[in-house]
Amino acid sequence: MPGIKRSRLNGSSNPHTLLIYTDGSKMPNNKAGYGVVGIYLGKRVYSKSILLGRKLSSYDAEMHALAHGEKFASEFVPNHPTISEVHMFSDCSSALKTIMDASPHASQFASVLFRLKTLKLLKSHPNVRIRVKWTPGHKGVKGLDLADSNARKGARKQTIPIVDHISKSHHKERMKTILKRKWRSQYENEELDPSSGFYLAKQTLRVNPKPDNLFKTIPIELSGRLTQVLTGHAYTGEYYQRMNIPDKEHEIYCDCDNEMPTLHS
Repeated sequence: MPGIKRSRLNGSSNPHTLLIYTDGSKMPNNKAGYGVVGIYLGKRVYSKSILLGRKLSSYDAEMHALAHGEKFASEFVPNHPTISEVHMFSDCSSALKTIMDASPHASQFASVLFRLKTLKLLKSHPNVRIRVKWTPGHKGVKGLDLADSNARKGARKQTIPIVDHISKSHHKERMKTILKRKWRSQYENEELDPSSGFYLAKQTLRVNPKPDNLFKTIPIELSGRLTQVLTGHAYTGEYYQRMNIPDKEHEIYCDCDNEMPTLHS
């Protein structure tokens, strides 16, 4: 990760730095949980697995994990006056973008709690610096692996969750899932017309509300040309002939071979 040494992510014996790792998880049964791990002087000083709710999203879990991590920091730092830096890590960029947002948004309670605990800590210890950073993955980082394991354990717990309502994020995820399922059903059950020798659009363009990486990386013009060629709707003589377009009659055949008419391509 740019700007952060892996040795720092894995913890160190620096008495001035407290490391906090957070992660959220959601099970197929919609139960969401989160995990928080604190590392100080190279040792694990805090570890929690929490069942957050039964109708929440992974985003909700990530937000509450950050809030819980800040709560731990506000309680731990006053008892360790040598700490001057708190580094908190999360792999959820959307949660990091909104955790300090004061405007209305999903999981706003977590944002409020995070800001209150941050303000409390900074007021009592103005020399402490709090840094919240994104991490690209858990590979090779022990603290993040532990937080991930805690999050999954929390989501599997059978205890009473701390949130008993259905979140906005869960509703949005559910709506996307239902819409995607309906699209797939229509896609799979639609009767196919006799093949024209070309690919049907739905044979090449899989129904997916979220564009894949190929769609994002290739130029728009190239993507359009490929789709036209695959579906037989390109600017070719065969297309003009098949669609019976009078204005394009002069472009149906190529002039390269007068003895054997060849469709223009």
